[in-house]
Amino acid sequence: MKQAKLRLVPCWLLAWTFLSANAQQWLPLGPNDGNWASTGRTDFFSLKLDAGGNPVLAFQDWASGRAMVRRWDGSTWGFVGGPAISAGYAYSPSLALDASGNPVVVYEDVENDGKATVMRWDGSSWAAVGSPGFSAGNAYYISLALDASGNPVVAYGDVENDGKATVMRWDGNSWNPVGSPGFSEGYVNSLRLALDASGNPVVAFTGATNDGKVTVMRWDGSNWNPVGGPGISAGHASDPSLALDASGNPVVAYRDDANGHKGTVMRWNGSSWSSVGSPGFSVDWVNYISLSLDAGGNPVVAYNDHFYMNKATVMRWDGSSWNSIGDPGFMAIGSEAGLSLVMDVSGNPVLAVQAAANEDKATVMRWDGSNWSPVGSPGFSTAWVGSPSLALDATGNPVVAYVDWATNERITVMRWDGSNWGPVGSPGFSMGSAYSPSLALDASGNPVVAFTNIWTIGGAVMRWDGNNWNLLGGPTISTSPVHAPSLALDASGTPVVAYADGAYGQRATVIRWDGSNWSPVGGPGFSVGGTAYTSLALDSLGNPVVAFYDGANGGRATVMRWDGSSWNPVGSPGFSAGEAKYTSLALDTSGNPVVAYRDGAAWNRVTVMRWDGSSWNPVGDPGFSTPISPYFTGSDWLKLDADGNMVVAYVSGYGYVKRYSGQEVGIQPQSGREG
Repeated sequence: MKQAKLRLVPCWLLAWTFLSANAQQWLPLGPNDGNWASTGRTDFFSLKLDAGGNPVLAFQDWASGRAMVRRWDGSTWGFVGGPAISAGYAYSPSLALDASGNPVVVYEDVENDGKATVMRWDGSSWAAVGSPGFSAGNAYYISLALDASGNPVVAYGDVENDGKATVMRWDGNSWNPVGSPGFSEGYVNSLRLALDASGNPVVAFTGATNDGKVTVMRWDGSNWNPVGGPGISAGHASDPSLALDASGNPVVAYRDDANGHKGTVMRWNGSSWSSVGSPGFSVDWVNYISLSLDAGGNPVVAYNDHFYMNKATVMRWDGSSWNSIGDPGFMAIGSEAGLSLVMDVSGNPVLAVQAAANEDKATVMRWDGSNWSPVGSPGFSTAWVGSPSLALDATGNPVVAYVDWATNERITVMRWDGSNWGPVGSPGFSMGSAYSPSLALDASGNPVVAFTNIWTIGGAVMRWDGNNWNLLGGPTISTSPVHAPSLALDASGTPVVAYADGAYGQRATVIRWDGSNWSPVGGPGFSVGGTAYTSLALDSLGNPVVAFYDGANGGRATVMRWDGSSWNPVGSPGFSAGEAKYTSLALDTSGNPVVAYRDGAAWNRVTVMRWDGSSWNPVGDPGFSTPISPYFTGSDWLKLDADGNMVVAYVSGYGYVKRYSGQEVGIQPQSGREG
């Protein structure tokens, strides 16, 4: 696994459309959070287009490590089968579509000792082709193609044979080697496979022999033979990508280390290899080059372009020169993952990338002849933020506080007026960089924000008076470290703050402002053990209720209520099924607590639980959302509107808002329901 990028989550631009709904469920307010190519960070993706030109994408889900397949149906992205097709971790998935458009995927199967597994979708379920883990040993750099009968052919680096190349073909009953297993001279890197019109496999790779040059080999029905001799590149090369033209002649693109690590494309004409244009045609060095051929057999390549700060560039050969399709470096992409390029029936390229501006999630981009456009929603925010906190004003319009990367990580508050978003005061109004903002609105609708100041580590509270932001009680509310403060206002507008208290082993502390000083409610550090993600609400008497991640109960959710003299748990401590992160608390019209959290027992999706006076029960389905981003750190993202309906705001790559309603009129996105 590659290391996650820290604390990068996109900001909020919410668009609401009122439509009809007819069931009790969680409904998106704004664009659909399932309507993009992946719902979490991805690695190792493989892209194909079906007969209708709709993209199908296989990838490894970074959060779970499992292989997933998503299909675009023309309006929404949806999983093919369940969220995951592999039993466990799956590396290097490679995708092909059969004649019916059903996906077939091969991957390195960690559950089966890293051996190769092939899974086929039959229209209703996924099933292994042969036995899972059919290869003799660990398989790496796996590549898949289907023959004319739809039978899979798989090439891989074969650890059982010293890392040499092996190709296996499924005959309908069993897997059989094509020629000898381990047929290459030495171990291979970056192996790629294609089948010619006769179904004979062709492979391209670099490796231990021939000074790391690119070698292409073809199976002639009885033997493996190098095409034009071993080592066709001028020197050491990386990331070869292979395609066959209409005559079955191979075309190879690669990073050419002998030419400044730039991109080079070579074509076999039946008797010799020649470069397409100049060797090293790119402006600067490239990574993760991906090759496809247009209807005229002209190569089109996509790559990670170092000259443009490692952004994506796509180039087409027009018969005499290389030309960029759209602007070079048109999209920031992840620096540690590849690209996958295919051509549609109109000759337009379609590209799958790991989008750096989208938490390294998979994004599919299509060229329409003049512009690159995302297939599906890329989210609906425009800048980077962290730790959003949501409140609704008396008219139901949202107000959001967040850490604003555009202002050096200071706090910004934005208000929706029914048609536009605008800042409350100046963006980035906090004294310096801050984190974990918590937002509340007073009776006049003026925002009050609590946050941790990154320089003092103590919490601060600021109130908007209609013209300016003002500190309450000085620059800090505590002399000890304040973690994840959560803010509520009582009936008189007096702020109360809950937080994990660094002076008491991260146990929960609640303090109340009396007009001149901050004082603890019931003594500091009242919880049994350390806490995280503290979230606060006040009942009708102004007594605080706190929800938190309970370190004394395996990180499960606990809710405690102040009765005027002591703190007591609501139900059993640690009532959630699994680990509960980013706990957010609200009270319903009866004063019963409702808690939302990222549910470790439901694949890190959102679960909401309500206390009915005697037990905790789920609101809607447990895990009803797409997975919450690991960079989300909110604690005030659950609210109740004026009708008592629950509204949650969370980050799943971008910001999303959903409302729970059991009535006939709900709120739906223009793009449709979650896929």
